[in-house]
Amino acid sequence: MTAGVPERADARANRERLIDAAEAVFAELGLATEMKTVAERAGLGVGTIYRNFATKDDLLAAVLDRLVARGTAIVAQASSLADPAEAVAAIIHAACEHAEANSGLFHAIFSGGIPPDCMPADRSLELQQLMAGVLERGQASGAFRTDMPAAFLAAFLDAFFMTYLELRRSMPAEGIKERLALLFLDAVRSR
Repeated sequence: MTAGVPERADARANRERLIDAAEAVFAELGLATEMKTVAERAGLGVGTIYRNFATKDDLLAAVLDRLVARGTAIVAQASSLADPAEAVAAIIHAACEHAEANSGLFHAIFSGGIPPDCMPADRSLELQQLMAGVLERGQASGAFRTDMPAAFLAAFLDAFFMTYLELRRSMPAEGIKERLALLFLDAVRSR
């Protein structure tokens, strides 16, 4: 798109169709899938995909940006709860549900390796800051331990998302979210 020229509605729609198709194809077939397969799934020509995404990494970056944006919205809603412990439990539950709903895509992404420049750094930072904010509220209230920085605890909390995905490979979903929430809260509560 040329600077200052608004994108046509059909071009925006095609871009969204490509991202939708890439999500589905990557979830089903993995990240090694050819761009042609994504274009076919979207019902568009290969030229259209390359007009929107110069490389597969560019397309993967768009998929990841959308995925992290959804996760950020979920965490933002959960973190708005007044009680920090309830907010943390809600974040874990919501993140696990997000992981479950997108498990095929997450498994493809984590097993296929993510090129570093594909990760949406700004959105990931926003997500970490939301979680750190909840943990800081808990520390300020005396509910959570203060001997570790909230940013460290937020990274620890983020790791529970990956833990959920790994546990789901061999265990039923029932009870995992609750156990993870209990485990995390036990680790961060003031003694």
